[in-house]
Amino acid sequence: MKYLKIISAGAHKSAGPIASGIFAVALCSSVIGCSSVIIEKQYAPDGAVTEIRALEKGVQKFRIVFKYDQAARISTVSKYLTSESKPSGVRSFSYDFQGRLRIQSHRGIHQWDGKTAEDIWVESFFYKNTGELIKTETSYKSSLSIALHKTPLVVTQYFYKEGRIERIIISGGIYRKELTLTYKGKNVSKIDYIRLLFKSGSKKYEPDTHLDLFLKSGEPYKADYRLTGKSAGSKKVAIKIFENAGIAEALKKPEYALNIRELAAGLESEWIQ
Repeated sequence: MKYLKIISAGAHKSAGPIASGIFAVALCSSVIGCSSVIIEKQYAPDGAVTEIRALEKGVQKFRIVFKYDQAARISTVSKYLTSESKPSGVRSFSYDFQGRLRIQSHRGIHQWDGKTAEDIWVESFFYKNTGELIKTETSYKSSLSIALHKTPLVVTQYFYKEGRIERIIISGGIYRKELTLTYKGKNVSKIDYIRLLFKSGSKKYEPDTHLDLFLKSGEPYKADYRLTGKSAGSKKVAIKIFENAGIAEALKKPEYALNIRELAAGLESEWIQ
């Protein structure tokens, strides 16, 4: 196995290539800070990450363990706090006969409303005959999951035109979100985002939020509310809307559905935070 130690620093910088061609990046986060915390990564001979450990003054804060199936695909990612033998979070993956992600499931322990609660959900992926992701179904299995998402099932549908995503519809029972994408070259430059809520009085979905998000190099920098004609303010606010509305997640799914390493990298970043 190959080992790589990454010492938290005040700025992100490359530590240079490892013998196998793997690169190290100095890490900082709001949780691990930028002082004496060391992020230590362990690699398999093929370059795949097998374990990540965070240590402070020699004491382990947490570790993340990656396991792979016989086809060298990630099967589980587990996070362990301190020296506990039971993981605080587990993400499991299974694949279809073409090697595409078919199901991902999550089980984790979280602090919510002053209590320790279990978060459980399962997401299924569906594809066109030509390989594009056309739908995901996310089923929430715990009271915490349902409370956070306000519905036991969320269905995300993808619609394509000339080989790229044109619309995304996210349905959550009591709400529906509609995203219409505009491109500049190969990149998304604007997203027309509408959130509709089901009204029991009229028994139909009515617009609650309607805004235009403007992006550059995949990152939002401006948001304009269509219903009021006002701007959402700063780039920071636009990014917050982009994340909190689930737009970022919806855009990422087609990518990591076909490349599980993209999903693992995102999960690694999320769990190190």
